[in-house]
Amino acid sequence: MLTTSQNHLTTGALSALNPILDDTQYFQGKNRLSPALRPQIEQAIEEIENQLVPASQDRVEQIVLRLMLHFPSFPEEHKTRLCGDYTSMLQNFPEDMLCAAYQYVLKHHQSNALPRIADFLAFMEPEVERRKIIRQKLAVLLEQTTEEFAV
Repeated sequence: MLTTSQNHLTTGALSALNPILDDTQYFQGKNRLSPALRPQIEQAIEEIENQLVPASQDRVEQIVLRLMLHFPSFPEEHKTRLCGDYTSMLQNFPEDMLCAAYQYVLKHHQSNALPRIADFLAFMEPEVERRKIIRQKLAVLLEQTTEEFAV
């Protein structure tokens, strides 16, 4: 099951491991995990990897084209060029983050001008970075569950 809170995507295995991910003692070598948790950590790694998969090219283009519809007075010749620019800058982000950024930027954008790509990046980059950190922490935890590290 997927849930979203404060733009953070949460899944079953990740939710269950949140207390461990927040406990620095597991990453300072003071606490160790049981090898019995290995399947759950592997599932959480799979979940976080899925959350980092970039949106398809078609989906990014759809989102960008939908954005352009909100600014009909913008000249068509500029829209075509800008669609390509937006698409190339946003194509490496997960679909859920693109959709959330789209909604956030439109809600908070106060100009008649097209929102800047930087507006989208400022919204998405912290969450993508958070997901990457979680992936790194999970890799450390997975290593602790190998038999050689078991106490």
